[in-house]
Order: sequence, then C-alpha cells, then structure tokens
Amino acid sequence: MTTTRITSLFYFVVLGVALTGAGQAAAGWLGWWPPFAFAAVAAVELGGVALSAHADERRRVGERAVGARLLSGAVAVGAILVNFFGHADQVGQAYFFAGMSGLGYSVWLIHSGARRRDQLRRVGKLGDTAPVYGLLAWLRHPALTLRARGLALANPTLGKVGSLASARAEVRREVRTSAIAKVLHRKIRASVDPATADIATAVYDLDEIAERLRVGADYNGLTALIAADLVPARLAPATTARARIVEVERERIPAELEAVEVPAAESVNVEVSAPAEEAAVPEIAAAPEAAPQAPERPARRPKKASGTSVPRRTAIATQQAAQTLANTGMNTQEVAQLLGISERYARQLLGSRELPAAAAGPATGHDGQADDVDRINGAEVELTGVTR
Repeated sequence: MTTTRITSLFYFVVLGVALTGAGQAAAGWLGWWPPFAFAAVAAVELGGVALSAHADERRRVGERAVGARLLSGAVAVGAILVNFFGHADQVGQAYFFAGMSGLGYSVWLIHSGARRRDQLRRVGKLGDTAPVYGLLAWLRHPALTLRARGLALANPTLGKVGSLASARAEVRREVRTSAIAKVLHRKIRASVDPATADIATAVYDLDEIAERLRVGADYNGLTALIAADLVPARLAPATTARARIVEVERERIPAELEAVEVPAAESVNVEVSAPAEEAAVPEIAAAPEAAPQAPERPARRPKKASGTSVPRRTAIATQQAAQTLANTGMNTQEVAQLLGISERYARQLLGSRELPAAAAGPATGHDGQADDVDRINGAEVELTGVTR
C-alpha cells in the first residue's frame, strides 16, 4: 500500500510539471489567457490517461484493447512534442519539460500494468512468476535455462533446482529416444518397406523400449568390456616395458660379477681356460711402461641399486667380464652399460684383445664356438667361468 501511494504521489508531481511546461507553450502559441491554456493542456493530458485506464480495464477481462492503447500513446507523444517545441528557444527547458511529460506517462503505464497482473493472478488467469536463474546460467546454457523456465511456469512447485533437473532429464530422454528410433527404423526397414518402418517407429512406445533395455542391460559385462582396456600392461607403452627389462638385466649381471672376490695371489697370475682370455691378458702385460696398464687402473664404482650396497670388484675381474660379454656379440656401449663403467674405459679394456677363435673362423680349430646361438645363450656360462 505504501508503494502505491508513493507511486501515485510521484505521478501527480511529474504530471504537474509537465502541465506547467505545456501550458506555457500553449499560452505563447494560442495567445490565450494562461488559466484557459493550462486547462486545455490538462484536458489533453488527462485524455491520454483516461484512454490508458480504459484499455487496462478491458485487458483485465481478456480483451486486447488495441485501439484505446494506440490512441492513448498518440496523445502522450503529442504532449511530449508540445513541451519540446514550445520551448525550442531554450534547449534546456525543452528537454526538461518533454522528459517530465514522457516520464509521467511511463510511470502510469508501469503502475497500471502491475495492478492488472495482480488482479489476474487473484482470479487465476495468470500464473506465478518463474524463478530467477541468474545471468551466468543464461550465458552458459541458454537453451537449457529457457526449457527450465517453461517447466517452472507450467509447474510452479518445481522451483529453480527442480526445473533445471527436469530440463536435463528431458534432454537426455530426447537423445535416447532419437537413438532408439534410428536403430529400430533401420532394423525394421531391413525386412519391410520404409513406409512400414516409419509407421512402426511412430506407433511403438520408445520410452517403454528404453525402460526394458535399461532393466535388462548386462552392466557386469559392459563394465568388464571397458575394464579390459584399462589393464596396466596394456596402458604401459612398449618402450617403457623394454626399458624396464634392460634396467633389470643391467642391475642383475653387474651384481653377479661384482659379488666375485678375487684373491690377492690370483690378481697377479690369473689362469683363464678360454683361449681368448689367454691372448688378452699377456698383451696388456706387455704394454709400454710409460703408459698405465689398463687392468691395474681402478674401475669406477657402479651405481647402487635402490639403496642396496654393491661390493667393489677388481680391475682383473672387470676386464674378464668385459671380454666375456664381448664374446657374446655385444658392442662397447652395451658392455659399458652392463658393467657400469664408461665407454672410454671399456675401449681400453677391449682395445688390445684378440678375437676368440670362434669369431676368427674354422681355421682356429674351434668350430663349435662359431655358432651364434652358443655365443648369445652361453653368456651366463662364460660369466660363471670368470667368477670361478
């Protein structure tokens, strides 16, 4: 009630200001006595308001009242033009009185429209207002928000959250129904003509089909079908698995070699049964005195594997291990990686070594060692002979 009174008071104040400006303009144009000019302008202004009130009443009973509304708007526009051009010599007064006239008519339209809607809601001819979804919802999901607003207007008990949930459910149902209709139409069309397939798709209850599919779905089988592709062995790339195997072998072979303890007496005179080792050791001993002998050069400490202590190995054991691995067909880089030494040191250990008789050909008299399978698969046997 207080809002209605304040609005009415504001409207009458604005109307009085607009009548003052229009009366001054009419008195100057018509040359009438000012009271008569003010009365004529007031009649015109009140005529526009009366037409608007009549249109509002007719709209309450369901009519559109297009004629009364158009005539009321024309009268209001005329009053605005009178106020503007009646003070054309003073631009400030022209805009002021014209603005007040337009503001008064706008306030009347807003107030009368609110009263009409309240009356229609009381008699049940107008529904409740829709929830306020916010600007962010309209910007992110305009179609979904519009659907939710329509659902909320049709069923006011849903509210904001319920209308949004119902809108999402409707979208999912439409997508599901469309997919089922396509599959059903394709399967029926494979047996009958397209027209019959169209009839069947239109007659069958697709929601019922969807519900029966949901009830009879094998969720365990579907879950296992997806889980089969999530096994870690299938997710890991092949290169990662191969690199892991190489790392395990690299940790295993040096650990077996480093576990060998060579006595002090054997560090001077080492007896090796393999012909290749007999040829390699004397050549290292015959090296010039100016150059340091490779076997007596201390080997680098190998990397420790995951916190476990690794015992040191002697230079002789390192050289014998390098020669044994080279006999299997490994190159210098692979030997250095497996033994945990640098490539330069590996080249020094293998640089003066002669090829084994098996690699030199049948003329050496050791034809059995020329077999590639024996060279590759016998690596562990030769490593065992080194450790002994």
